[in-house]
Amino acid sequence: MEDQTTKDLFNQRRFRTDLNNIEFLLKLNTFLYSKNPFIKAIGKNEIDAFFKEGWKRFISKYNYCFKEFNLLSRGAKFQFFIISAFSKIHFLKHFIRNHFIENMDAYNAYLYGPDPLSSFYNYNIYNKDKFKRVWFELVKHGFPDKLNKLAWIDFQTINFEITLKDPFQTVGSSFFCHDYDDREDCIQPYSISSKNINNYLSEFIKMSKNKKNLISSYNWNYWKSFDFVKTIADYDLDLLKLGPPSFHKNRSLIKQLLAAYPSYYFKMRSRNLKKDKGVTKAAITADPSLINKIPRQYVEHINPFVLAQAGDIQTKKYTSELKGIVCITGKTTSVNTKQDATYLLEDNGYVVSKTLTKECNYLLNETGSKTSKSNKIKKYPYLHITEIKKLSDLIENNSK
Repeated sequence: MEDQTTKDLFNQRRFRTDLNNIEFLLKLNTFLYSKNPFIKAIGKNEIDAFFKEGWKRFISKYNYCFKEFNLLSRGAKFQFFIISAFSKIHFLKHFIRNHFIENMDAYNAYLYGPDPLSSFYNYNIYNKDKFKRVWFELVKHGFPDKLNKLAWIDFQTINFEITLKDPFQTVGSSFFCHDYDDREDCIQPYSISSKNINNYLSEFIKMSKNKKNLISSYNWNYWKSFDFVKTIADYDLDLLKLGPPSFHKNRSLIKQLLAAYPSYYFKMRSRNLKKDKGVTKAAITADPSLINKIPRQYVEHINPFVLAQAGDIQTKKYTSELKGIVCITGKTTSVNTKQDATYLLEDNGYVVSKTLTKECNYLLNETGSKTSKSNKIKKYPYLHITEIKKLSDLIENNSK
């Protein structure tokens, strides 16, 4: 009797092992989500065998134990079948086309009814850390690390091919479709909650094929954690530039990071933090040799005892009174090279800046020629900068 019912409902008599992958997933989807009581009755007897067959088709090649897999909920197991099968885009398109044909009524009512693709992207399942952790364990064995979504234009094409109707008259929105300019064109296991992220982030970074996109996907709330930031720094300091603005201004967090990675001082985005006494001190304390590289004006207020820890560093150069910041434009006439002028100025208490900034006090222009820098000091906010014609005038007038 049961066999006859199966034949009547599906108009065919085939064993599940005879079905191709599209037919297999469509039938399992029907068993799981159909509201027809007869189909649900058949599915109740068949569904466990379908999951075992699905594990063989989509999961077993990744060396994931069936006993562990069988402990998952039915919805979670089905999502893993979908992730594996949809890793091939052409399969995804053919599957949706067949699903469209078999569920025409649902698609016709789509504009005002439920999303007919919701079973292939069950947000309530994908949003749980437990599911994502199992997914990531599979990823480490070669399982796909993303669930591909269907491009919206492809869905419109399928809709038109089958109904010959304007898709804008029949199609509503779907979480399972994406626009080509949508960054979230797939679902991935890496975005677990901030309370669990530190246990997995290091492995996430190592396993992710696009590390920049991965790091950029974490919002500002993650970046408040030193453990989170430290894990990224341990892998690659350059990835920290992908952090949100709030991270680059977080003084206390930056000081902690400099204690472990003092060289990050030169990669910091915030110019104000580079000038901050506490931040600069943290970098020099962690690595005294950095004093040779950190701009002179940023260390002038730091305790000489801290600077003296640099050992062979000539601390007089850094602890004597700062007389000003000089930028040089054009050729020098009183000395052979700009480098010679730089040494002379530094020995007399000045700092030489390669670029003209608002911090500069003087512009040395010994040739008197018109340059972009000499024109710049005639405009706001550089009006406070004094143009000097001779290097000796600057040194002699301020040596008293």
